[in-house]
Amino acid sequence: MRGELGTHESAILACLHLLSHPQARGQILSIKPDAADRDVFFEARLDVYLQLIIHSRRANPGVCSEDEITAAKELLDVLKGRSKDFPSILGLLRAVGHGTCQEALPVSLIERVLKLSHYQANLTRELDSLRRARHWFDAYKLVCGLRDIVSLPMADRLLVDMFPDYPMWAAWRPDFRRILSWESPNISPYRSRLGPVLDLEGPDTTGQQRGTLRMSSPGAFAHLVMPAGSEDRDVLDRLLEMLDSCLLVGPHTIDLFTELCLENRQPWPESLMQLKAAIQLNDNMVSKTLG
Repeated sequence: MRGELGTHESAILACLHLLSHPQARGQILSIKPDAADRDVFFEARLDVYLQLIIHSRRANPGVCSEDEITAAKELLDVLKGRSKDFPSILGLLRAVGHGTCQEALPVSLIERVLKLSHYQANLTRELDSLRRARHWFDAYKLVCGLRDIVSLPMADRLLVDMFPDYPMWAAWRPDFRRILSWESPNISPYRSRLGPVLDLEGPDTTGQQRGTLRMSSPGAFAHLVMPAGSEDRDVLDRLLEMLDSCLLVGPHTIDLFTELCLENRQPWPESLMQLKAAIQLNDNMVSKTLG
C-alpha cells in the first residue's frame, strides 16, 4: 500500500493495531466514500477505503468481518482489473444477501462501483464468449453458488441489475469433474467438433431451468435414431460417459468418438457399439488405425 495512501489514511493504518475495535472501525468508516459523490477523486478515495478494509484483517483482526473483507477484495478486483481471470462477485453478492456488509459497503456504493466498471456488460460478454466456446469450467467458476444467493432477498436487486440470465445460470448443475476434464489439452483440437456433445452438460437454454441442457432437451441429437425402448436422456448420459472414457485413453480415441458419434451416418447404436469396443482396448494408437 506504500505510495498509494494519503497521509491521513496512512496514519489510520499505522495506528489501527493500537485502537479498540469500535475506535478502529470508526476510523475506517470515517473515510467511506459517498455513493452520490460525482467528483474526479471518487475512485481514488474508494480504492484507498477498500484497501483499508482488506488490510484491517492483519492490522487489527476482527475490526471488519470476513464478509466485508471478501466483498472489498472482489470490488477492488472489479475496480482495478487486478484479477488474472474475469473477476467474480459471488462473495460480494453473498455478503449483500446476508446483510453483513451494509454498514461498510452499502448497496448504493456497490452499485456505483459495478456501474463505473461496466460490470454487467462485461460479464454478459464474458459468459456469452465462454458459452460459445463451451468452456464450461471457466463459466462455472463465475456462477457456482448462485442458486444459494438467489434465495437471499437482499441480493435480488444486484442480481437483476448486474447478473445476466441469472435464473438459467443459478439452475445449472453440471458434473464438476467432467467439465474440469474438458479443460485437458487433448480435447482442444476437437472442441468445436464436439460442441453438440459439450452443450449437453451446459446450462439449460430452453428456459425450463433444469440442471443441464440434456435434462430438458436432446439438443442437436433430437434427430438421431435411439435404441428401441430407451429414454433419450439415458442415451445422452451414455454418450457423455463414453466421451469421459475416450479422454482417459487419448486424443486419437477422441477423434474416433467424433467420427463415429458426430460425423458417421450409420445408425447411432452401431456407432456406440464400435466406440465401446475401441475404448475397451484402451489403446490410443489402435483408435488411430480405426479412425
